[in-house]
Amino acid sequence: MKLNQLQINKIDKILEESGIVYIDYKFEILDHIATEIEKLMEDTFVNFDEALLTILKKWSPQFKKSADLNFGLIWILPEILKRKAKRLYWKKMLQLLAATIIFTPILLLFKDNFSENLILIKYSIWAIILIQFIGYIVIKISKSETTFGFLYKQQFLAFLAMYFISLYTLNSNNHVFERPIESVFPVFYMISFLALAPISNFKFLKEHFSQLKRNSKFI
Repeated sequence: MKLNQLQINKIDKILEESGIVYIDYKFEILDHIATEIEKLMEDTFVNFDEALLTILKKWSPQFKKSADLNFGLIWILPEILKRKAKRLYWKKMLQLLAATIIFTPILLLFKDNFSENLILIKYSIWAIILIQFIGYIVIKISKSETTFGFLYKQQFLAFLAMYFISLYTLNSNNHVFERPIESVFPVFYMISFLALAPISNFKFLKEHFSQLKRNSKFI
């Protein structure tokens, strides 16, 4: 038995109220629930409202909201969205950490040049912050939300403290790059990490708008 548009809209509203708002995943979940309701109505001859209650009871653990240490306690997500976000998060984080390990020794080869270009490095950090902030604002004013948009915002805010720590370190010690390699390695590692982080983060920004375009007919 095929559900009508009013019934589909009712399911959609329930998902919205349950926090399932990321369109790259919401319509997939809606389709699964609608299919299960249709099958239950055909198999047991119950009406839509009865079938809806039964299926929602089955799905309710997936809609339970909680925070996660991976993202920080300020972000509250339904369990089903949290699992998807964690998969994307760790895929990106492992790639970023691997790239940082490779990139740090390359930066160390130019260690002597860093002290001479300290002001340029500071301005570069501010430029990275500003560019990512613009991306953050653009996502905030988007007409719909996606998992990728959430991860961009979360990563930007999470790394913001690290950018300011780097600026503080550079401002408080103008000779930080003149120290021996073994003592300056953590500074170079952080700089490498923060230089590469926007590259992977902008992949989330790009995918956010790809998902908006892909799901535009549903918005």
